[in-house]
This record gives sequence, C-alpha cells and structure tokens, in this order.
Amino acid sequence: MSVEAKVGTFVIACLILLSATIYYVGNHQFGSHFTPYRTYLRYAGGVASGTSVLFGGIEAGKVTGVRPSREDPTRIEIDLQVKEGTPVNENSLAKLGAVSLMSSPAVSVTTGTSDARRLKAGDVIRSEETVSIDDMTRKLSTIA
Repeated sequence: MSVEAKVGTFVIACLILLSATIYYVGNHQFGSHFTPYRTYLRYAGGVASGTSVLFGGIEAGKVTGVRPSREDPTRIEIDLQVKEGTPVNENSLAKLGAVSLMSSPAVSVTTGTSDARRLKAGDVIRSEETVSIDDMTRKLSTIA
C-alpha cells in the first residue's frame, strides 16, 4: 500500500471518529438521561424550545416543543425533557416563571409532596396559570 493510500485511510478514519464523537456528545449530554413530560398553559409568554425547566428552583431540563394543543386550541402544549431521577410527582405543578425580572422565561415545576405518586415518562404535569405582564398592565391602567 502506498504512503498516499495510508494517509488517506488515516484521514477518513479520523473524520469518522470525529463525526461519531460529535454525534454522541450532542445527543447524550455527557451521560445525562432525560424523561419526557408534557404540560398545558393558556399563556406561554416567550417559552420556546431550549427554554430552561426548573424543579424547585434548580435547573432540571429543557423545553423541547411548544405548539397549540390539538384537543383544545385555547391551550398551549409544552413538551419537557427533565433529568432522569428528578422526583416529579402528581402534586407537582408547572407554571411560567423567570429567575429574575430581567431574565428570559422558564417553566417552573414545583416539588409537590413527598407522599405523592411519581409521574411516569410521557405523563402530563398539572399546570397553574400565572398573571402575564400584559394582564397586570391592563389591570393597573384601570385602577389609575
């Protein structure tokens, strides 16, 4: 085998290895596994794919999809991926929130109660509506 063929084979093998590494790191998030859940809100205030999901105030996952619900178009269906082992239970509530006034929105999931049944992959997390800034502004303008 010529030197050029050996170099070409080596380069192709390196490119395949690099591609496999990038694919693995991109899809496996350094060994973290995630559990899918869904929730529904009437107002999603800037939530998009990639928005943080907080569980009891700590980062626990990401939003993976946002769309109007097929069953009830007045509600927004939000798909979540939460780190495996996060104790989301039937008394947990999902709501729209933010870490600070200037930060981007986040989906906040409460811790629920310790005696409640844990939700399984694909289950719906009950939601609680929050007052939007538009609603607060409208109410304040009627008072003033």
